Amino acid sequence: MASLLTKKGRYFLQFFDASKRVKRKTIALKTGDKRTAQTLKAFHEAEFALGRWSPWESPQNTLRSSKEARESKEPKMVQEAVEAFLASRVACRRATRDHYRWVLSLFVESLPNRSLVKDLSATRITSWLVDQSSNANTQRTYLSRVGIFVRWCISQGWIDRDVTKEVTLSRPPDKLHNKKGFRVFSRLSTPMAWQSFLHLLWIGFPGGMMHLIASRLSTWNW
Repeated sequence: MASLLTKKGRYFLQFFDASKRVKRKTIALKTGDKRTAQTLKAFHEAEFALGRWSPWESPQNTLRSSKEARESKEPKMVQEAVEAFLASRVACRRATRDHYRWVLSLFVESLPNRSLVKDLSATRITSWLVDQSSNANTQRTYLSRVGIFVRWCISQGWIDRDVTKEVTLSRPPDKLHNKKGFRVFSRLSTPMAWQSFLHLLWIGFPGGMMHLIASRLSTWNW
């Protein structure tokens, strides 16, 4: 891809293509802010990867406006869109980018060959999530990643709505029911069981403190 260069406090982007007569092409990003430069670098790389712009072919070395980009109605395959999306995530932490790549690769593998972004549906995404994991938290994490990708595709004009908002997942189980303490107390449902429990507490704690604990527990409405 491209290299980010600095000269007198300003950032430039240099592309390299060994097949070109002029192998290197440098464009000015017109900013001295590093984060802004990284964002512009990611955007230029994404446009270049999609074949929508080239520093060798554009006389002014400028991109089309975002409005023109959104007006482009050319259907995009999901695989191409994912590659462009990942290129645009260059400002993210490496671990975050790797997780995007992992989740979206799994998603692409579940789709028929040459699937188009505009054909994505909530039904297909839900089916994929269920196949990937029965864990509700994992499903929600994967859905979040795919949702960010879909909303980015909306900004590119490749799909007209966020289909991930139509996905309905089952609610995660109440964590309280997974704790051993809940299972213990759920068994103390009879007066005899409570008497045995309080007797054990009486033996295990000093007299004065245990008398206070036992008296309080015996008055609670369990």
